[in-house]
Amino acid sequence: MKLSQNNIHTGEILANYLESNKISKTELGRRINRNGMSILQFIQSPSIQTGILIDICHAVKHNFLIDLANQMPAEFTSNVVTDAPRMAKENELQATIKTIQDENNTLRIQNELLMKLRG
Repeated sequence: MKLSQNNIHTGEILANYLESNKISKTELGRRINRNGMSILQFIQSPSIQTGILIDICHAVKHNFLIDLANQMPAEFTSNVVTDAPRMAKENELQATIKTIQDENNTLRIQNELLMKLRG
């Protein structure tokens, strides 16, 4: 298989993840129903089939696809749709919730003090 000059070595990414998270090749193999030799091949290979990578993502609960995407040039486009108005509204609601929680906490403390003063 001829690799592109722009290839991102998925085997290295996978190997680094397994090492840093102390997951053995045997354990990963068990999680995706493959033997340790298959995992060794995935780690040594500069590329991996997308379906296998997605199986590994599910097995270790880590999104390697985002890791790969983050290595692409920033000027590349994607189909990710950002809903800026919705996100702004969510941020506004979160700020309102925080304000109400703080106010509620203050009122609770004041109420407790008042109850202690009344005896």
